Amino acid sequence: SKDKVAMGLAATENVEIRSHDVIYHLLDEAKDVFSTYCPPTPFEQIHGKATVKAVFDINNNKDAEKVAGLMVQEGSFYLDKSSKESGSLHCKYRVHRGGEIITPEGVTAKSLRKVKEEVSSVRRGEEC
Repeated sequence: SKDKVAMGLAATENVEIRSHDVIYHLLDEAKDVFSTYCPPTPFEQIHGKATVKAVFDINNNKDAEKVAGLMVQEGSFYLDKSSKESGSLHCKYRVHRGGEIITPEGVTAKSLRKVKEEVSSVRRGEEC
C-alpha cells in the first residue's frame, strides 16, 4: 500500500513521521522541534524614558531598599508587559547618569505605583 511505501521511504531517508488527532498537539510539538533548530533570539525594545525626580530609602536602615520617584518623559513604563504574540515580557530598566549607563544589566521593578495605587503601567506625563 501507499502508506507502507511512504513509511519505508521515510525510514531510509531518516525522516521522522508523527501523527496527531488534535491540531493543537501538532502545533505544540512542531514549536518544540523547530525551537531546537531556531532558538529564540533575545531582543531589546525601549518602551519609554523617564527622569528620576527623587530617590527614597525604605525602612531607614543601612540595607534599605531604594525607591525612585519618576516622571515618564516618553512612551510608557510597565511592571511586566504581556502580549498574545510574545507571551510575558519581563521589563528591565537601565539607569543613566551623566550620559553613562550605571545599571548595564538593568534592574527589575518589584512594583509600579501611582501615589499609593499599584498599577501595571504608567504613561507619558505621569509620575510613579
